[in-house]
Amino acid sequence: MTFLVFFALLTLVSAKNDCTQDTDIFNIIFAKSGAGDSKPETEEILSIEVGFNIQRMNLIPHSNAIHLDGFFTKKWTNQDFYYAHQNPCSSAVSIMKKKEKLWVPEVAFVNGDGLILHRHSIIFEAHKNGTLLYGQRIEENIPCTTDAFEYPWGNTTCIVVWRNENVAKDSMRLTWDTSSFQQAAIGPQTVGDLEMIQVDFSVRDHEKGEKTHDELVLAFFFKRINNKTILLFFVPSVMFIAMSWLSLLLGPMVITRAILVVGSMTLLNLHYYMNMAGLPATPGITSLDIWKIFSLIFVFAVLIELVSVSCMASIGRSRRLQSCCRSRTKKGKYEMEPLYEELNDLRQRKTRRTSRCCRYSALAVDTFWFFAFLFIFLVFVAFFWMKSPEIVRFVSNLKPEHIEIPNYFQ
Repeated sequence: MTFLVFFALLTLVSAKNDCTQDTDIFNIIFAKSGAGDSKPETEEILSIEVGFNIQRMNLIPHSNAIHLDGFFTKKWTNQDFYYAHQNPCSSAVSIMKKKEKLWVPEVAFVNGDGLILHRHSIIFEAHKNGTLLYGQRIEENIPCTTDAFEYPWGNTTCIVVWRNENVAKDSMRLTWDTSSFQQAAIGPQTVGDLEMIQVDFSVRDHEKGEKTHDELVLAFFFKRINNKTILLFFVPSVMFIAMSWLSLLLGPMVITRAILVVGSMTLLNLHYYMNMAGLPATPGITSLDIWKIFSLIFVFAVLIELVSVSCMASIGRSRRLQSCCRSRTKKGKYEMEPLYEELNDLRQRKTRRTSRCCRYSALAVDTFWFFAFLFIFLVFVAFFWMKSPEIVRFVSNLKPEHIEIPNYFQ
């Protein structure tokens, strides 16, 4: 029994030693004159399988684009490289030494920018069934689009287009490698604050003169993760808006209120300029633009309310108008004075008292607008959250010529 096992192993080893080595296969292939130096002549249309194995995807900050890094492959069949009948030791042989002289189908990268082709990563193999595999690592920035009406809540689509520029589809067809499709589909699931929901591989026609060429389209569909947008964009802006709104509780402290309101306006502008959430710029009006405009108008309205209340109280303390409810009793120079001086050095100065009517009126106005501004803000937030696409669409379609101003002078 032991002898039989030993004899079987010896037979296997002998059979393995009888196989043709890779160097011999290489010499056999290229012993033929002109092997692989031109496009294979076949009765059927030559098919090129294109694959892309995604290695890395990164979101480019402050831009609507992603950085794509992966391994790009092309496979086609050339019977000049068939060597299965030679009893090869391996199923694939490297033909890198001849890559400069061999024909490789060209595929143009159409819509991306910043293309990097890593020369050191090239592989060129001949398989025993006559299939040639050419692969290379590439990096490319591909553009993304987001519906302005749905931004930033809607989906983002990033598309890369590869095209057969030189050979028409009646002579050579481009197809997707299905195995590459599976690998890409299970690739990175999140890119920055974008979550991948679908990968689509398709082929479409491209008309070039009188001929039609194949065009490969690789589309990535993302949805934005809203946590970052809410935490880094909306929460700080609400805090700055609340700072101006809460200043209404300070009543007669005009200087402090003015500092808070103006500071709130300044912080809002800095916040929108810094773009901490890293949101990309998009063409057209978006819901974020509506939010920015509303917040600035809101704070400006609080400032206008402060000016009006200050004027009411100051008029009530003027020498010419002792109160807003009584007629003039003394002659003197009309002057505007602040409502109260809350700074320590100003508190020591003797000032005239504001008339009771104007004090109560200013207090009533502050109280009314404190709740009115809160109501306006809550109503806007509710409509913004539920109807932001409709609001953006309405504002985007609003044209100056559509605004009718009545002419009372005709």
